[in-house]
Amino acid sequence: MAAVNQAYVFTWDLANVDGGPYTGLSGTMTATLNRTADGSTITSASESVVIAEIGATSFYTFTYTPLFTQYYILHVSESTNVLDVSDGIQVSGAIGATDTNAYCSESDVIAHVQMGDYTANTNPTENQVLGFMENRAAALYAVMSDILGDETPGPASGDYSVQIGTSPDSTLALSKVLRQANAAGAAADTLQAAGAGEASARSERVVEMEQLYATLVVDYVIPAAKAVFKATTTRAGTHISAGEVSEPSVVSRERAALPFNDTTRF
Repeated sequence: MAAVNQAYVFTWDLANVDGGPYTGLSGTMTATLNRTADGSTITSASESVVIAEIGATSFYTFTYTPLFTQYYILHVSESTNVLDVSDGIQVSGAIGATDTNAYCSESDVIAHVQMGDYTANTNPTENQVLGFMENRAAALYAVMSDILGDETPGPASGDYSVQIGTSPDSTLALSKVLRQANAAGAAADTLQAAGAGEASARSERVVEMEQLYATLVVDYVIPAAKAVFKATTTRAGTHISAGEVSEPSVVSRERAALPFNDTTRF
């Protein structure tokens, strides 16, 4: 399956064809890429095709990144041995994680990281960043569920049955701090992925973002969730004082700041 803005690889095995195996032919191959939206009008595609042989195996790859949701036609010809092959693929829209299952937007994470926009060719990729956002949102949901139970609100759109709103004011405040915490946590994961294995200023930024995330969770998200719980139970006719709201199982800032892949974390 091919998706727009994501690398697609076509492979051509010349090891077992007549006269083969054929090695070292990358330089004598020509790739022509076309696309069509309606099946009748064919236009030349501007996307570049990278030709490579895997070692000296006669196994060749042709890689390109489609920019349109159209049908792409790749034709490869080899001049020395008069070989040719064609491949056609329908390109769909972007696939993978989306920010509908996060409390923040991708632009919120970009604002924290300050390394520009993310695409299919960046490190990390855009889909990976969106995945970080979803994972952090799930962690925040788990923290709140200790207070709000089945009424815990998920992101405003997406897969959760109860979704965060903007009314009353206590819910609006919760949505705002969730957005901040989600963005800070995803930014920490993004920075970690971008500088994996590096002992640099980037790793210091990871620590900063993790600390910000922990502070937002402990000092803002949990109190805001308690406020929503209190407002909800009061509207239902049962008054719950602030002192009667049970403490969640995770309130330690030190524990909240543990690396996200640490199994001791919430």
